[in-house]
Amino acid sequence: MKILRQFIMKQKFLYSITAISLFSSCGHDHDHDHDGNHNHDHDNHHEHHDPDHGHGHHSDDEHLDPIVITQYNKLTELFMEHPPLIQGKSSKFIIHLTRLVDFKPIRSGQLEVKLIPKTGKEVLVKSEMPARKGIYTPTVIPNFAGKAKMEISLFGNDINSTHSIPDVFVYRTEQEIESTPETEENSNEIVFLKEQQWEIEYATVPVIFKPMAKIVSATGILRLPKSNVVKLTSPIEGTVAWTESKKFLEIGSKVKEGDKLFLIKPNTGWNSGLSKLKEQYLLARLELEKLEDLLEKEAVAQKRVEEARIKMNTLADSLSRMGIRNPDGNTDSITARINSPRDGLISLIHINPGERVKEGDVLAVIINSENMILEASIPNSRVAQIKETADATFRIGGDEMVYRISDLGGKPISEEPVPSKDTNFSKFVFQFPNKDGRFDTGTPVVVKITDHPKHKCVVIPEAAVMEDQGRKMIYVQTAGETVEKRYPHLGDSDGEWTEVISGVSLDERIVTKGTSIIRLASLGEMEMGHGHAH
Repeated sequence: MKILRQFIMKQKFLYSITAISLFSSCGHDHDHDHDGNHNHDHDNHHEHHDPDHGHGHHSDDEHLDPIVITQYNKLTELFMEHPPLIQGKSSKFIIHLTRLVDFKPIRSGQLEVKLIPKTGKEVLVKSEMPARKGIYTPTVIPNFAGKAKMEISLFGNDINSTHSIPDVFVYRTEQEIESTPETEENSNEIVFLKEQQWEIEYATVPVIFKPMAKIVSATGILRLPKSNVVKLTSPIEGTVAWTESKKFLEIGSKVKEGDKLFLIKPNTGWNSGLSKLKEQYLLARLELEKLEDLLEKEAVAQKRVEEARIKMNTLADSLSRMGIRNPDGNTDSITARINSPRDGLISLIHINPGERVKEGDVLAVIINSENMILEASIPNSRVAQIKETADATFRIGGDEMVYRISDLGGKPISEEPVPSKDTNFSKFVFQFPNKDGRFDTGTPVVVKITDHPKHKCVVIPEAAVMEDQGRKMIYVQTAGETVEKRYPHLGDSDGEWTEVISGVSLDERIVTKGTSIIRLASLGEMEMGHGHAH
């Protein structure tokens, strides 16, 4: 019978997992407390305990195919097996409960199993605690026959969850039960027990229906905005020294706006030039004062006065750039102080203390990485596929992590492409906050550019899609303890979600974590001679 074959498959599968050392004690953590938890069942029903898993129903009902139910609500996954329900006869339930927040077993809390007939008194059975982690084993004795509703309710310290099974049938006698037709064995089906799922990083998500945008693949690079890179230059010719507050200035040093970074002692020749410039400034100022006096007497044209004012201001600006804030003061012992124009990080230092520099020489480079630019390039032949760019995702090299610009708090700088140095390509540019400086300038990335979402379609997470001998493959959890390897027909991907054209439906769940373990486990099972082409 199919049930017996599945039971044998489970034992083989457990052995193969142990053989390849994926789990140190899978399925054995609950072997020692069975007898001590019989009081949870509130009766004296005898059970022969299976040492590996405990799913076999070795009782008077062992020849009956069990009822197997898998159901999800917002908080928990229910996976339940029990014999067909017969009036007046005890039925042992094996109930697995998993938290959907982390896909780990429920370890505590009262469980209630309630059978509610259409007419008559309901049956209520309580288990104060799980018999072992994640598993409750209540025994239910229906006192009626016919259609009913079943409710499985968990009441815990931090979680309350109820599963409702609307169509339950209680038989009057065992003779009424019809045998289940045997179905063809699925060679892509893998048995993956709850105890194994609970021991690893495991997760599933439902297939969803959501808007998808047109997607165009691109190559890109992360860089700092040009305004976030500042070069500090020397305003004079002279000798460099560190300031008292920054004696140990190094690459990587953090600086704040206004921090004093460098001192420059001008050389003799520069001082001579400074004296001449100051002299020109003072003469220009005297000339302006004379012309302003003549203007009041209407003895000179306004244009002459404006020309003189421009000349004086130009000379004052030149002195200011040379570190002279007060052109009327003494400039014989001037020392230029170079301050940081903004908060940031020193990324380059081009000089050492005691070195001589010329006017305009670069002393250091300060970067501010609070914001980052994503510059994505696509061939001009594909630009028409994106009418108005709305968002983008990017991935760094072989990293599996996908970052979405909008999720990072960013946006496109322009919805239209901008010219590129390479005339065969166009660029799309995005800006986003670089929180905690996690991204480095100059990092090459793989980009997917999207326009505004317009049509809805069936999608699954791109992280769930794997390669299997050149074909796209996913794992679908078809029941609580069975996973099916499947090869769907996939459409576009935006870097986070992938369109499914055929191969899965909206009522199914896709495995997103634990896929590599499933693959290794299935290969181990095949090596044991299971006969399935995994």
